[in-house]
Amino acid sequence: MADDILSLAEKLMRLPDDIRAQLRDTFSVISTKIVQRASSVHKYVSRTGRLTSSIKADYTDTGVEAYLDTGVAKYAQYVHADDPFLTNAFDTLQPQIDAEINRALDKVLSEV
Repeated sequence: MADDILSLAEKLMRLPDDIRAQLRDTFSVISTKIVQRASSVHKYVSRTGRLTSSIKADYTDTGVEAYLDTGVAKYAQYVHADDPFLTNAFDTLQPQIDAEINRALDKVLSEV
């Protein structure tokens, strides 16, 4: 009984780190999906590929930041104003993003 309590206490102490690690992995997958969706579903005509290459996403254990790198394509924000492909990608993927985050949290909590 005492060993079970100690084991549970150790798992609970690791829980924040486990959640952060699982979310970091999940956000990595999500960031890739957002970039892929925005790169493939848009109205603009790609001539040089720079606009598509400007679609970026960074992630940490607290979230995802998707953005247009104006260092790659200075005009990216202007094209996005008429064709919000990055915003549309996020909006389209939102239910899947929510499900993946929930699945990640359920996985960590099921191991406690």
